[in-house]
Amino acid sequence: MRKKKSKATVAGIVSFGVVMLVVLAILGFNFTKLVGLIIGGVVALGAGFVVYNMAKGVDTSKPAPAQRKWEPTGNSVVDDLVRDGQEMLAKIRHENELISDEQVSLRIDAIEDTTAKIFDTVAQEQDKAPQIRRFMKYYLPTTLKMLTAYRTIDERGLTGSNAEETRSQIENALDVAKDAFNKQLESMHETNFFDLSTDIEVMEMMLKQDGLTDSGLHEDIKEEVLS
Repeated sequence: MRKKKSKATVAGIVSFGVVMLVVLAILGFNFTKLVGLIIGGVVALGAGFVVYNMAKGVDTSKPAPAQRKWEPTGNSVVDDLVRDGQEMLAKIRHENELISDEQVSLRIDAIEDTTAKIFDTVAQEQDKAPQIRRFMKYYLPTTLKMLTAYRTIDERGLTGSNAEETRSQIENALDVAKDAFNKQLESMHETNFFDLSTDIEVMEMMLKQDGLTDSGLHEDIKEEVLS
């Protein structure tokens, strides 16, 4: 799970520091009491180790989109598309786990979540599959390629001007991709929104004709139904 190891390490270090402070307080911050300090250090290390291992097992993150299970639709084209998408998401999730920058990981989390919703939409409304051809063939693979490059720069500790420029470009590109993927998802539902809006207008007109209302549906009600 993402970032559990780093959080567990921090918890262990904090626990060590707290215990050492308690030991020093008991000794009256007298650093000449070597035996007491040694014993305190051992106890602090033990406490830190215990907390570290406990924290490793704690996972408060939401289930990764790449781990979701889709039921086969019976449509081989759609099933292949969703399966390929899952595999791509799993690779993106793997790169995300190896990237230490929390802000970058949050952007990737958003991209993963939107991408999973796109595949959910295709699985539920199979006629929308053609709408994500370019998304599958170019946008998603390019996103994975960027993450791999970012992770490589991160792992190798590259700090030169070219590396920093590339890192910055990738971070900006992830923001663009996050917004673009959201628009892709929204565009796949535009027809649904339009059809529902038309239904509301027709119902409004019929209610007026039947004398069941003096005015149309309030705009806030329309927005609530369409949201």
